[in-house]
Amino acid sequence: MAHYDETVIAGDVPHYLSLTLFDLSRDVEIAPPVFQGRRLYQEHGIEAWAIKTFIPGSDADPDDPDMTYTEVYPDWINSVEIAMQGAIARICHKFRPMIPPTSPYYKFGERTEDGTPVDRTGEEAHSVTRSHLTEREFVSANTELLLKKQVTWIGEAREVLRQSIIRVMQAEAALLAIDDKRLALEERITLLEDPVKLEEKMICSDIWAETIQKTLTLMLENRAAEAKDVEALKKEKDALKKENDALKLENKLLKETVEELTDGKEEEDPQERIMYNSENEVVPIAEGKKRKTSKKTYPLACYGIVKRH
Repeated sequence: MAHYDETVIAGDVPHYLSLTLFDLSRDVEIAPPVFQGRRLYQEHGIEAWAIKTFIPGSDADPDDPDMTYTEVYPDWINSVEIAMQGAIARICHKFRPMIPPTSPYYKFGERTEDGTPVDRTGEEAHSVTRSHLTEREFVSANTELLLKKQVTWIGEAREVLRQSIIRVMQAEAALLAIDDKRLALEERITLLEDPVKLEEKMICSDIWAETIQKTLTLMLENRAAEAKDVEALKKEKDALKKENDALKLENKLLKETVEELTDGKEEEDPQERIMYNSENEVVPIAEGKKRKTSKKTYPLACYGIVKRH
């Protein structure tokens, strides 16, 4: 919904044509017309307003349509009077059959809904007052049309001015950039003309370049040293892994050897079943004295294991 800055209802404000329009709308049995204004722009003392006119339909005929239209004007205070004049002429034309011939409004000028003046010279006899008001309506309509064209021209000129301002700003920015380049060129020329300053500048440049080169060289050396350290750590890790695997294998073989040493079977020694006394007599002994025999064992070197000291 559009926002409007001003609103006027016929008969509510002291405009020149407000009361006339209010009396006319009452005579033709319609509600008072309404005018709403919205400012389009205001720059450098120039402004433009869009004024919307609303003329209700007849109260006696529900099918009678309302009349609504919007025109552009150069201001609000004076232009709303022009809009009221156009509303009076449109009401006098639309509701002419309802206006008695004896009414002063019967002599008023007329306009169609699109704002075209109406000339009834060939249709009916005109009094001097009627002819004058009709002629005045033509002049008012043409003046209003010219005013609208001028508002349109002002809007177009305003757009041209805006584009010109943009181009001027762009030109100023380009001038500033050129001036900066000029200053830099003058500084360079001054250096070239003064060998001492030029030599100082070159020395500073050489020192700066040498510093950067040393920094880069040191950085590369540090990275190379870090890479060597990483490679040495990797090799040491692989050696420790191999040694750990060898220790695991040695531990496994030791466990197997211990198990073989402790798991031998017990068997009786037939030589220990009898004994002799001093008189060379046989003395029986209790059975059960046994000796342990073990499986044949082999030195660790047979397994390829060297005992660490």
